[in-house]
Amino acid sequence: LVYVGTSDSDTHHRNMAQAGTFRNFIASSTDNPQLIDEDELTRSVKEGRTVGGYSPFLRATVHADSTGQTGGLALGLPTIISTTDGNATLHLEMQSPVWVEFDTVELYVNNVPVPYYDDGDAFTTPQYRASPDVVLTAGVDFTVTEVNDHPGIPGARHSEAEVDYALGPLSRDTWVVALVRGTDGISPPLFPVVPNDIPSETNPTLSDLLDGNLGEAGILSLSFTNPLFIDVNGNGVYDAPLAP
Repeated sequence: LVYVGTSDSDTHHRNMAQAGTFRNFIASSTDNPQLIDEDELTRSVKEGRTVGGYSPFLRATVHADSTGQTGGLALGLPTIISTTDGNATLHLEMQSPVWVEFDTVELYVNNVPVPYYDDGDAFTTPQYRASPDVVLTAGVDFTVTEVNDHPGIPGARHSEAEVDYALGPLSRDTWVVALVRGTDGISPPLFPVVPNDIPSETNPTLSDLLDGNLGEAGILSLSFTNPLFIDVNGNGVYDAPLAP
C-alpha cells in the first residue's frame, strides 16, 4: 500500500492553534482559481503529486542516466523510473520568502520507522518515528541565495537553493522522500506570521518579540515531498521489500 502524505493545521480551538498554516501544494495544470479542475486535483492527490508543509516550496525530480528516464511530482512526469545500473540522482529545488529560513535537507530512503515509548512504559502501545538516512546542511552541502524579484520594491525578495544527491548503487527497488526545514538556534521561527509557541517568559517586551527569536523554539519552516520510486529489478513497478 502506498499512502499519500498530506499536511493540515489540526486546529481544534480558535485561541490555541492557528488555522491555515500547514497546507498542501497540489500539482495542477493551472494556477487560475476559476479554471482549476477538481477531478485533476483529485488525481494529483491520489498519485502523490503533493508537497506538504509551511513553506518552503519544493520541486523534486529523480533521473537515471542508464535509462534516460526522469520522474517527478509535477504533471506529465512519472513518479517511478527505472535504472539498469542501480544509480539515480535526486534533484531538489527549494524556494521560500526571505522570512522563511531553512538550513537542512533530510532524505528518507527506504526508511523503516522504529518504535519508541514516549511514556517510558514498554507494555503500552508504542509510537513510531523515523530518523533521516541523509542530512544535508546549508553552507556545507548546498547554498541558499537571495533573489531580488522586483528591485524597485523594498523587500521583494525570495530565497532559493538546489541540491543534487546521488542515490546508489541501489540493490533493490527504492523510494525516497525529501524534507527541508529550519533548525532552532540556526534559523529563526516564523514569528510573527505564525505566532505559536514563542515563550512569553523570554519575551516580556515588544523589542524582545522583534529581535528574531533565534533559539527560542517557535514554529520553524518545514516542508516535505511525497515519495518518488526507482525500479531497480527492471519490471517497471515498485516492489516493496516484504511483498510476496
